[in-house]
Amino acid sequence: MMKHEGLLDETSSIPGCTCCNETVRPMIKHHGIWLLGVVLMGAALFTHWLWPAQSWLRISLYAAVVWLNGRHLLLQGLQNLVKFRFDMKTLMTLAVIGGMALGEWLEVAVIILLFALGERLERYAVDRAENAIGKLLEQAPQSALVQTEAGWQSLPVAVVRTGMRIRVRSGTAVPLDGVVVAGESALVEAMITGEPMPVDKQVGDVVYAGTLNQEGTLDVEVTAEQGDTRLAKIVELVMRAQSMKSRSETVITRFARYYTPIVMVLALAVILVPTLVFGQPFALWFYQGLAVLLIGCPCALVIATPTAVVAAHAKAAQAGVLIKGGRHLETLGRLEAIAFDKTGTLTVGKPAVMAYTLLDHTMDEPTMLARVAALESRTDHPIAKSLLDYVDAKGIDYASLVVTAFMTRRGAGVQGRIDGVDVVLRKPTEQEEAQNGVTDSEAVGTVVMVLYDDIPVARFLLADTLRKDAIETMRQLEKLGVRTRIVLSGDSEAAVHDVAGKLALKAQARLMPEAKLVAIEQLKEDHRHVGMVGDGVNDAPALALADLGIAMGAGASDIALETADVALLGDDLRKLPFAMRLSRRTHRIIWTNIVFALGLKLVTLSLVIPGRLTLWFAILADVGATLVVVLNSLRLLQNKGSSERRG
Repeated sequence: MMKHEGLLDETSSIPGCTCCNETVRPMIKHHGIWLLGVVLMGAALFTHWLWPAQSWLRISLYAAVVWLNGRHLLLQGLQNLVKFRFDMKTLMTLAVIGGMALGEWLEVAVIILLFALGERLERYAVDRAENAIGKLLEQAPQSALVQTEAGWQSLPVAVVRTGMRIRVRSGTAVPLDGVVVAGESALVEAMITGEPMPVDKQVGDVVYAGTLNQEGTLDVEVTAEQGDTRLAKIVELVMRAQSMKSRSETVITRFARYYTPIVMVLALAVILVPTLVFGQPFALWFYQGLAVLLIGCPCALVIATPTAVVAAHAKAAQAGVLIKGGRHLETLGRLEAIAFDKTGTLTVGKPAVMAYTLLDHTMDEPTMLARVAALESRTDHPIAKSLLDYVDAKGIDYASLVVTAFMTRRGAGVQGRIDGVDVVLRKPTEQEEAQNGVTDSEAVGTVVMVLYDDIPVARFLLADTLRKDAIETMRQLEKLGVRTRIVLSGDSEAAVHDVAGKLALKAQARLMPEAKLVAIEQLKEDHRHVGMVGDGVNDAPALALADLGIAMGAGASDIALETADVALLGDDLRKLPFAMRLSRRTHRIIWTNIVFALGLKLVTLSLVIPGRLTLWFAILADVGATLVVVLNSLRLLQNKGSSERRG
């Protein structure tokens, strides 16, 4: 579930919305200084309207904005200049110094606020991700029912050791990894394996911490202590993957490495060469050198790039795509390979009736379906809900049917007596599969047999279904040049390859989280930019390691959302190619801005040779360039093409 973000005071809360209360207050604390800077900026603009001639107060307010939000940046930039290290902070420092020299305090304050906002939002996203990782372990219970000499006692999981026996009751989560020593049940393991259907467990089967026991009671012998469970290892994998993930440079950072020293050397050459080589007056060429430094001041470049990024973020947000930073926006358009989780990403994530066959054609079909629904309405098993949805869609009434002797057969279905008939719903035996043509029944789903007095009368095939937009998304990705597309899933070989075949994707099945990491590492060896799309806890390590992690937002786990760099909030896969097109368009506009700004600067610098470059002309050129590139960046907010409107 995505958490809301808003601007409230420290004591504010939203009644009934725990997620908001957990999110708003730390966000306010995190961005308080930046918000104060915005208030001071507003005050400065107000003084300009109220007292146009009162410049000292306005300049003081602008200076306060720069000091509050940019002092660490400027100090680092000055250190970089001393050490001849040229990066984004060096470029920003040069822009601020030049802007102040020109008296463009408004522009300087805007530059600082934009840069500071970007840094704070990225830091906030990182903090959220770290908190989500810490909360992941809370998926498992913090206490366990342990067999002791005094009987069954509830103890903290931290004191439970391997070899001890714990009891997991129906409707509770498994506290620690172990092996079943007594009982039968069905467990939901989707968070660990990605398998959408409950998995039957009996004596000798392995169970994992954090998985949900749906039906019977299990006695489990502990095989892993709290810090060594599969869930704990997933947390470790996420943290390790995040530390391994490379931090690609943005366009402006790469540009700053070369641009900043070139401008400084050029300004110095304009001052020294005419005076030392040709004996020209020092005052004249010092003035010209200062003009070169001012026209070379990268205010337009620095402010245009974040403006384009902000506009792209706004456009993406309108379409339901959350992008956590300009670096990730750039990476979106450069993806060469994309890996997809299956369950909940390419598929809906819940079973549905795919096929239904009557084995006894003499019976009344509506009556049989009503009896199936009457039985399944008494259990909350995912398969039961799917069968109920199927019967409800046909408009068949079953509320009046009386069920007696109802019984849940742990891991094997349900049974009851209706109208004098013993009705059983369960998985078929091998003999029934052979007799009724149910071969490879678990290849793409689960078969449920309907029996009257132990005689098979019908069968249902239930399976996870493809998202309606999955095929179109793959076509668009192909057009965008993403040649390598692969499914990485913990589901069965047959189910994974069935989905992969329908979408023309490569596939790897039965992958635990660490195996998905290995697959992503291999993709990164073969491709420069690799994306991973997923929604579950078991996808989090791969999302963290990929060059770009993309979460299916609406149904994604908190850890997947916070670990990912991009979230598709509407669970519409077509938003992925939309976001890639937006990224590429943003990249083109940024480079257009850079080329235009540089071109104007070169034309202006040509006036240096005859000695006709004035500070006022430099100021006008810089302001004009800034205005044009900002307007160019804002074109990103316009609709462009039907594909973007669909997104």
